[in-house]
Amino acid sequence: MQVPDDLPGPSVPISAYSGILLNLLTNAYKALIARADNKPRKVRIIASSNGRKHKIVIADNGVGIPKRLQKRIWEPLFTTTSPDMNPLGSGMGLGLAIVQRVVTHVGGRISLAELAPPGFTTAFEIELPA
Repeated sequence: MQVPDDLPGPSVPISAYSGILLNLLTNAYKALIARADNKPRKVRIIASSNGRKHKIVIADNGVGIPKRLQKRIWEPLFTTTSPDMNPLGSGMGLGLAIVQRVVTHVGGRISLAELAPPGFTTAFEIELPA
């Protein structure tokens, strides 16, 4: 985690903030579990604020999202996860659609980063009102 100890939280309901983070972390864990190799698995959470926007990046070095499917991840009922060998189960395809809707509803934005930080395959970037 890269989160300053004195970082103020965003100006959104705590349930919305918790739900956003929980969904993105669960998705990251599913991507890590799906990897076939034994290399170290990692998730990085980076949070910052510029006084107007509370920014969060959640990155993982899991299997990634194929380029051809990236535009579809926000569609309700679309999922890239599978129950095979995944103790967290398959996705219902609702999480990212709901997260996007909640983020937008509280005046923020979410996106799949075009380029994840070095050493990571996938990163979501969220901006919320500070």
